[in-house]
Amino acid sequence: MTSLGARLGDNPLRLLAIGAIGVGIALFALAVGFAGATLSDQLYIVVLVGLMAGIAWRPRTSLVVAASVIFFLGFIRRVLDDGGKESADPLVALPAMLVIIAIAYCVTTKDGPRDLWQKLMYVTAAVYVAATVTHGLIGPNFLFLTLVQICLLIVIVQIRSGSLPDVWGTMEALLPFIGLAIGLYGIYQFFVLPDWDVRWMESSKLTSIGKPLPQEVRVFGTGDAPNPFAALLSTALLVSVSRILQSRLVMQIFLVVAVGTMAFALFLTGVRSALLGVAVGLGWMVISGRGGLRRLVPVVLAVGAGYGLLQVVDRFSGSSSILSADRFTSFDAGSDRSAQVRLELIKLIPDAMLYPFGKGAIGLSTGSVANLDNMFVDILYRAGPFAAIAVLALLLKAVLDAWSLRLDPAAQSASAVVLFFLVYSVFSNPFATSMGLIASLALGSVMRRAWVLKSENAKAAAIERRAQLDRDSEVAARYNAAVRAERLTTDA
Repeated sequence: MTSLGARLGDNPLRLLAIGAIGVGIALFALAVGFAGATLSDQLYIVVLVGLMAGIAWRPRTSLVVAASVIFFLGFIRRVLDDGGKESADPLVALPAMLVIIAIAYCVTTKDGPRDLWQKLMYVTAAVYVAATVTHGLIGPNFLFLTLVQICLLIVIVQIRSGSLPDVWGTMEALLPFIGLAIGLYGIYQFFVLPDWDVRWMESSKLTSIGKPLPQEVRVFGTGDAPNPFAALLSTALLVSVSRILQSRLVMQIFLVVAVGTMAFALFLTGVRSALLGVAVGLGWMVISGRGGLRRLVPVVLAVGAGYGLLQVVDRFSGSSSILSADRFTSFDAGSDRSAQVRLELIKLIPDAMLYPFGKGAIGLSTGSVANLDNMFVDILYRAGPFAAIAVLALLLKAVLDAWSLRLDPAAQSASAVVLFFLVYSVFSNPFATSMGLIASLALGSVMRRAWVLKSENAKAAAIERRAQLDRDSEVAARYNAAVRAERLTTDA
């Protein structure tokens, strides 16, 4: 195990800088948490600082813990809430701070590319900061949101460059278990709806999640809303499907049960964009499989999931106003409110493109930030056309890299998740909250694998060219030797 000192090398300034960052973050968190905080808020801060102190020296652990915590963050906050400042409790900052520390402690030696994409994301980060300052968004909420989006983009290119470790393999092993746990809670929430969820629904004033009654709620599970919970659940579902043929019989049975549980919970969220994204991810597995069962399993599971959806709708449509057949089986862009909102967002693009640093965040009058239901438009408003185009280009680059890895079984789950978030980005901005860390890890892993594959192919081609030159040289030498021998014979 490489020690911290060995990784830092002989550069005391870097050690001091990282220590100063860590101490500054800890003091800031303590000040925010204890200033007029309730007991629950103080507990959050103790957990936060403890986690920072315990795992900051290992970027791999920091990333894995941060990504795992995201799946349960909303649930933990609701259970521990005692009526305090839930909307501003410091626990929400935990994943972002772990990511910041992972970036601060990343290795300085890189075995990956330092090309246009890395420079582009650094410039995009600078544009985000400039846009925030230009719009005067210096409140804690705005600064935190900007910091989260910058960190998530930096994570992608640093994984690609090798500065940060590719932890997707670890997450791939954890996600089926995490997905089963949150899926079971989502189902429990729909039928029972615990008191802490009722309190949160009443205080959040969200109008799109139903009524605070059993079977009348759009499941938001361990998240803060149905949409991000469905995205996390979909990620775990796609990973579980991809692992079925790579596992032994007992694990295969577990994975099939887990996939069924997660699919049921996903239906209960009522998030159609997530269902569409899962369908695209499963379709990607069919296309990218080498043949045989690898192509058949996603098809069988998709058919089973569709049949399950019909059964769920048929069973509960009479007793639940949330699960209606029309929501899943019919679509009319002229009357569908969700579709109308997104179509209106598209109309905002031409005007917003004229503002170099965007038109500013939505919801300033309430002191909060509203996320627009489209990644490109959301970033366009927050940071301007350069940042919006750069992030979209990075996402499309990851899709192209996924295509280059389509025959690599080890990259199947990450590639499917990348395709899922491509679809998801049409309906929401995955990088607007800490939830986007899952997307960043998947994108970084795919881009890293694609670069490694390209490098290995280039090395193999260079070796082959060298070998061919050696063979050609050997043939030429033999020919010249034969010609000289023939001349000597002729002269003799």
